[in-house]
Amino acid sequence: MVKRIYIILIILFSGFFINSQTAKNNLYQKVLSEYSQKHYKQAIFLLNTKDLSVLNDSKLYLLAGNCYYKLNKYNDAILKYSKALKLKNKTALLKIAECYAQIYKPYKATEYLKLYLKSPNKLLQSEVKLLPAFSKIEKDQ
Repeated sequence: MVKRIYIILIILFSGFFINSQTAKNNLYQKVLSEYSQKHYKQAIFLLNTKDLSVLNDSKLYLLAGNCYYKLNKYNDAILKYSKALKLKNKTALLKIAECYAQIYKPYKATEYLKLYLKSPNKLLQSEVKLLPAFSKIEKDQ
């Protein structure tokens, strides 16, 4: 009897997990589609219909941050990128640095950029220098 209960529980939890993954993938695809079409406000609307903390997916937070960035809402973007960073997404370091560069906080931008450049799987420094946000800092200084 106890074995049957365990089996039933495993089946139920497996079903919940699969449904959760499917929902997460569907949301990601819908948001990515809106983002690709430059419908940033619609993409944010879709993301706001879900509790992203429950989905616990750094890619969704990065995508949300990218939408806010494209809308020049850099402080909102930083909040989303910071949540992605908490989920161990190192790309968020570069994105946060870009935001700080856009809002004229070169010291904060440099701080996050240094952390990003220490992480594995990063862009080369020469590639980073080509990003518009960082060329802006170089010109201003």
